[in-house]
Amino acid sequence: MLDKFTKTPFGQRVLSNCIGAHLTELSPKTKLVIMLGMGAGGNYVEECRRSFIASRAQATWRQINEVAYWDGRLAVVHTEHFKSQGALLPNWLSGDSHPRGKLGLMAREAVEGALGTTL
Repeated sequence: MLDKFTKTPFGQRVLSNCIGAHLTELSPKTKLVIMLGMGAGGNYVEECRRSFIASRAQATWRQINEVAYWDGRLAVVHTEHFKSQGALLPNWLSGDSHPRGKLGLMAREAVEGALGTTL
């Protein structure tokens, strides 16, 4: 979803309905949801986080880092979208050699935590 779209009332309803329909009642075996995209300045991460909190309100959510959050059972991790244009994906994959690469490292750490160790 495009950044500007999630800022409109219609976009907010679409995002909320999507999470409510597809991500609210997950199997207890589901420990990780990967979201493609982060938005400009992380705004898509924040919008999705708010929608998860609203649709899974019985849970206590905690921010793991700039690209990940969890409710004690389910971790949600945002990655660079595989169809990103230009240098976004290479920068995200660069590790410490680019500021966006730090977000990639944070995502990797959150995924590893969700699949193995305590977050």
